[in-house]
Amino acid sequence: TMARKRRIDFPGAWHHVMNRGARRESIFRDEADCVLFLDCLAETVERFSLQVHAYALMPNHYHLLVRSVKGNLSRCMQKLGSDFTLRLNARHKWDGPVFRGRFKNQRVSESTHLKTLVPYIHLNAVRANLATRPEEVIWSSYQAYVGLLKQPSFLTCEVIVSLYGGVDHL
Repeated sequence: TMARKRRIDFPGAWHHVMNRGARRESIFRDEADCVLFLDCLAETVERFSLQVHAYALMPNHYHLLVRSVKGNLSRCMQKLGSDFTLRLNARHKWDGPVFRGRFKNQRVSESTHLKTLVPYIHLNAVRANLATRPEEVIWSSYQAYVGLLKQPSFLTCEVIVSLYGGVDHL
């Protein structure tokens, strides 16, 4: 078998991270599943100095815009994936993998890519016809950005807000 390609990561690197449910099944079946994932994400942020700048939870996949402060993205995502899988399986009395394998990531280089990526993540549910406007989407970072929801402790909004020159331009 061929060795898998090493992920490019370094302290301060930006990444668009995503993963899908195993067998294309739903990962987030109800509100409690979403809360569980965000709790695991908050613990990962706290423990590994990961920065989360945007997120969207879809029924069968998730998107995260993260900054790998210490260059330890794989370790962060391994922790998040295993914690969430253990807790979700326990909650639903399931067994086996929740995700379709390793997470996917794209390194995000300059601010122009960041500026297109944040709306892409926030409009995911709208594009999938799960909502008509991003304001209606509960399980994304958009509501925190526009002040409809208190900013969760694990979410860093300041960088993106300043990149756009204020919340009004998001």
